[in-house]
Order: sequence, then C-alpha cells, then structure tokens
Amino acid sequence: MCVEPVISGGVGTRFAVVSTYSGPRALASFARNGAAALLRPQSEEAFAWHAEQREGVVLFAERSVHGNGIVRVTSHGPRWRRMLFDSVEQGLAYLREDESEAAPVLASFQYLRVMAAACAAFCGLRPNTRLDSPRLLCVGLGTAALPSFLAAAYPSLRVEAVEHDPVVIRAAREVLHCRFALRGEACAGSGAAGDATFTVTRADGAAHVAGLEEGSLHAVLLDAFDAKGDTPPQLLQPPFLSDCRRALAPGGALVCNLFNGRAGSGARRSLGSLSRRLEAAGFELFTLPVVGQEESVVLVARQAGGGARPGRQDLRRAARSSLSGGPARASAAEAARLAGRVRWARVGGRGADWSLVEKRPPRRFSAAAAAGWDALEDATTACSWCEDD
Repeated sequence: MCVEPVISGGVGTRFAVVSTYSGPRALASFARNGAAALLRPQSEEAFAWHAEQREGVVLFAERSVHGNGIVRVTSHGPRWRRMLFDSVEQGLAYLREDESEAAPVLASFQYLRVMAAACAAFCGLRPNTRLDSPRLLCVGLGTAALPSFLAAAYPSLRVEAVEHDPVVIRAAREVLHCRFALRGEACAGSGAAGDATFTVTRADGAAHVAGLEEGSLHAVLLDAFDAKGDTPPQLLQPPFLSDCRRALAPGGALVCNLFNGRAGSGARRSLGSLSRRLEAAGFELFTLPVVGQEESVVLVARQAGGGARPGRQDLRRAARSSLSGGPARASAAEAARLAGRVRWARVGGRGADWSLVEKRPPRRFSAAAAAGWDALEDATTACSWCEDD
C-alpha cells in the first residue's frame, strides 16, 4: 500500500510516493514489483515499482472548467505516465521506448482489460462482425488506453471516443502522444490525420449519443469519471440509456465500468439502481468481475436481438475469435479467460425490496437454464464471481 502525496504544484514539480509497508512485507512487495518491472514491464505491478522507487514529475497541469479539477499528467520512470483529476487517478499510459507515443496495449487497470474482453466477446457473438464495418464508441477519453487498444485489436473497425473536456484531449495528445484524429482538425496527436488510430469528438457524451443514427454502433463503452470519482449523472439516467439502446445495432452492447460493493453498500445500491433503469430501457444484463480489484465491476447491457443468453464457453470462443486475426491476437487467450467469468444478471425482488441478482451460467447455452433464469422473480443471491474451470 502507498501513501499518495498531495500534488499542488505545476509543471516540473517533483514528488515521492511512500510505501506504508515495513519489515518482511515491504521486502516482499519490493521483490514482487521489482520482478514485474523486469519481466512484465507493462504490468500494474511494474508501475507500482516505478512509482515507489523513482521520483515523480508533473509534466502537465491545467485547470478544467468541466468539473475535472486540475488535470495533471505525471511521469514515473522513463515510460510510465499517469493522469489525475485533482487527486483522483484516471488512468495510466505506457510509452514506446522512444517516448513517441503511448503503446496500444492495456498497460493500465485490470478493469480495462475486462472491458476490452467483454467488448470482444459480445461483438464476436454477432454474425458478420468483421464484414459490416461496425463502430465502437468510448464515452470518456482519459489516457486513451481503451480506444487505443481496441483500435489495435480491431484494425478493420471504426473506433471512436467522445470527450467533453478540451484539457483532457490536450493532455492526451501533447503529453501522452496518443494518435487520434480530432474531428474538425487536420492534425492528430503525433502526426498527420492519416496516422490516427481512432477518432475523438469533443462533445458532451449524452448529447453526442443522442445525435447518432439508429443502429449505428456495435458497442458503447462507458468509462467516465469526474474529479470526485463519480460518473457524470447524465450518463446514468434513462434518456442516455434509451439513446444508447436506439444507437446500438441488434445484439450490440453497452459496456460500463462501475463501482461495486457488498450487499447493502452504497455502491451496490447504485449498481442496482442503474441495472433497474437498464432493464426498463429494454436491455438484458450480464456482469463480469474484476478479480483483484473487487471494488469495480463491468456491467454489460445487451440490446435485444442478440439471440439466446450465452454460456461461459460461448463467450470464451467469441472473444478468442474476435481477437485471433488482428495485431492483438496475443491478447485473445486472456480475453477468453476474462469473458468466461461472465454472470447472467437481472433485477430481482418486488417493490422496494429489489436487488441485482447474479447467476453463474452454464458452460454453453441451455434452453432449460435460460427458461429458469427468465422465470426468476424473488431470488436474492449474493454477489460473487465465478472461478475459472
């Protein structure tokens, strides 16, 4: 565990992250993270080692007028970069060796890998995914780790992002060297617009989705937080959810990064509330755990018309198939493993006594299991996650 300093200075400010571990525990943490820095330099443990062992430097600091406080980018070692809104961490980036651009890998939080796996799996369930030029939309840019990875994983697809804060866009382009085309401008982050790997639109996310054509998206990925660590409320309300459903093609999915918690906790109640709105908007629900970061959960809301509810093996195969032919095929095995942890989800109970219910599905689609699940009314199963099998 580390104690984060309060970073109050501007560009050039140096600071240190202090570990609270001592004795054998400190030695074990140092050894584990040090080994990761050497053997798996793009892992979160490697970032932790650089953050603890190297002095951090503020590379970018600018106040936002869109509720994000002071947007900062800090460096930790020669290749790691971190974005913060005030003191709230928003994402990590791992630069290429010459520091020319952010690497298109998920060198960041585990939840991003789970979101990418969910996207690969549910897009892979759709027929002719590779043939009809589907579009993926990321709501929220941050360090651009997610759209960069998706653009590399799906080179034939149109990956787009929408971000309302010009300060975040500027930080991603100028400091993290992300390669994207900004709508309305001729230049991309590190070169001409022709070098861009995805497109960014500067706009409010809810307004942007409301203006999209019906059935024009295969997936919407929601990963947007402000300086308080909260998802902007307009992105959790019925108008936005209904607009997402309208913009998604049959079988398309809304993939959300959300906070999770124990039964009865505020985070769990908020998750249940959103789930109830999603069901009311006509979605069917799935959850994927973020193992090792159980305070997070990835909630998938699938548009009607996607066929029967998939089993664990169905999603594993779909994820592996989606990624096996692209530059990110090395990620296919991990995506299949993460997608296989899926749970069927729905809102159960009656009146004010409702809750989000999750069930480990069968390995493959089972009409009997699906019928029993659809008939469920008063289940109150606790939140847990499935083990690999």
